[in-house]
Amino acid sequence: MPFFSITIPTFNHGKYLRECLGSIIAQDCHDYELLICNDASTDDTAEILKDYPEAHIITNEQNEGTNQSFNKLFKIAKGQFLFFFGSDDFLIDPTFLSDAKKLLTLHPETAALYAGGHIYSENGELLLTIGKAGEPQIFNAKTCRRLVKTNNLDFCPSTLMLKSSLVPDGFDVELRSMSDYFLFRALIIQHSAIRINRHVVHVRRLPTSFSHLDEENRQERKRAVYRRLKLMVEELENEHHQLPAASEAVDSVH
Repeated sequence: MPFFSITIPTFNHGKYLRECLGSIIAQDCHDYELLICNDASTDDTAEILKDYPEAHIITNEQNEGTNQSFNKLFKIAKGQFLFFFGSDDFLIDPTFLSDAKKLLTLHPETAALYAGGHIYSENGELLLTIGKAGEPQIFNAKTCRRLVKTNNLDFCPSTLMLKSSLVPDGFDVELRSMSDYFLFRALIIQHSAIRINRHVVHVRRLPTSFSHLDEENRQERKRAVYRRLKLMVEELENEHHQLPAASEAVDSVH
């Protein structure tokens, strides 16, 4: 069984695909399976993917969308952790996978791992840097609930890893670009999470990006998802109200 299942849906990202896949192959950890869903691309994506025989590739006959493509990949994934990656992004830290594997092996109770990164425009303009530099940290479930409830928990796209056994149904496609936002938080309010405090990925925010296309309704949907998560946190807190109090933990991990 591979440690990671790297899942990559792609649609007409041929011009970025070699850089994306090259950054994964260049990692110093190869304990992974590479799963790609070609979502009915009309550019040279199919030809490019022929150069990567190590990848397991499925092809949609018609364009089904990012979340549906991710969910198809989830169903065939065999890894202990699902790693969600964008086909227009690339890793800039060659030790990210090996460091993530060490931390997740050391802390098997962990449900999720995430890190920081840089988000750029199509023209290469730096739009946003997410995360900080420092030692990795582990947050227990109580700390995660507080961070979710106060809406004070962000992760950089293309760094999120989730324990496969906790993701039986995949993404909620109705949430569109908020699906990873919700699933990540819904898991960690019941489990623990690790944050690697360094910038490991270059993310492109293109005019055709899912989050960009969904921007008109994204903030309204984000508020609705936050309210839903807040209710989930309050229900969990009520369930644990009669149990001995657990201390919050924000520990450095090595």
